[in-house]
Amino acid sequence: MEPGLTELGRHLLLKKLLDKRLADKDSQGLQAFAKAARQRGFVGELSDIINEMKSYCISPENLLQLSETIGEANSRLQGKLLDMASIYGDFNEAMAGRYNDGKDIMAKLVEKLPQSQLVKGAELWLDGFLFFNPLEKQILNQLFDLCSDVHVNLTMDTTGLQAGVPFDYLPREDIFYRSCQTRNYLLELASNKEMSVEEYFLTGGNRYGNPALKAMEAQWMNHHIRPWQPGHPDYQGPAQNIKIVEAAAPRLELEAMAAEIVRLVREKGCSWSDIGILLRDEEGYGFLTELVLQEYGIPFFNAAKRQGIKHPLAELIRSALAICISRQGWSYENVFRCLKTGFFKESCNLLSDELDELENYVLEFGIRGRKRWTQPEPWQYMRRYSLETEEIDEKEKEPCLLYIRYMCAVLLS
Repeated sequence: MEPGLTELGRHLLLKKLLDKRLADKDSQGLQAFAKAARQRGFVGELSDIINEMKSYCISPENLLQLSETIGEANSRLQGKLLDMASIYGDFNEAMAGRYNDGKDIMAKLVEKLPQSQLVKGAELWLDGFLFFNPLEKQILNQLFDLCSDVHVNLTMDTTGLQAGVPFDYLPREDIFYRSCQTRNYLLELASNKEMSVEEYFLTGGNRYGNPALKAMEAQWMNHHIRPWQPGHPDYQGPAQNIKIVEAAAPRLELEAMAAEIVRLVREKGCSWSDIGILLRDEEGYGFLTELVLQEYGIPFFNAAKRQGIKHPLAELIRSALAICISRQGWSYENVFRCLKTGFFKESCNLLSDELDELENYVLEFGIRGRKRWTQPEPWQYMRRYSLETEEIDEKEKEPCLLYIRYMCAVLLS
């Protein structure tokens, strides 16, 4: 069996194929993706798209057929489909007989399952699935034929459900819509194969010790909210240990959270490890949360996974190399990408406010180039004011700014 290819390996292979397409002047190369292919992050997006198309059993030939159907009525979309088909075809050709990935293994599983003696008559348990893509449905279809018993666990609201009867009355925006569609698919699959179905609805549980929290969960995504007050079926007095805080900006919201954490530790005797923070929007709040926790001196561990390309060390290496070898050299973007990685805080004694002050000055006066950063003469620190701004004593800020600038220049040069 061919060796497996990791995500990094997929990216390297796709990058090689893209570079070959872009450099090949004898063929048509790339049309719609010619500029995008040179941008950072494009290979990762391309890898995700190919992975998704394999999951939905879409081949390069399907893309070519679709491009012919569209024709010149939408030339831009047609160009994207043709480029995607070319890259996808190159990728499959490069993988054939040499490597395989997770989707290739699942496709081979579809072929080999009927020959397996291990699966025949086995008891199958499925848990944690929200839905099944077409490739997974092909495997599931064969497993239903081979296994003696199939047990599937789904998380959904049981209101209005009847055992063994499909339910099609949930709106698409409902939080359990996909689980409901998966249940309907499984019931249909079992019916087509003339399998008996036994369905059990689990109720109760001890997930919520706080009745008010349980009432909030029950009314999640509900447009007709029932207030927590006398008359509510679960009402047991005013809500305890639940606070809803509204702030004008995300940072103010996080600062209120950090202040409450500090209060719990100082006044209530809580330990830092007793407190957890759940973020729904990791991209919007992740970096800002870490920044606020550091400012308040709160130790924390971030369990969220992040791509290696977004790691501060990777950003430091990229920006430092750009300063040394790129045409832009000591441009504003390269220098401050490097300084904002956080690796210069101790060596330069660099605080966030001071870095912001230095950045504002560099932007305002267009400082760029190695000569300006490393010149022995001090920068003339002055600030242009408008009628709305207050005057600041520049004498106090000048020594601090000069020291930071000299330290940064020494470390980067």
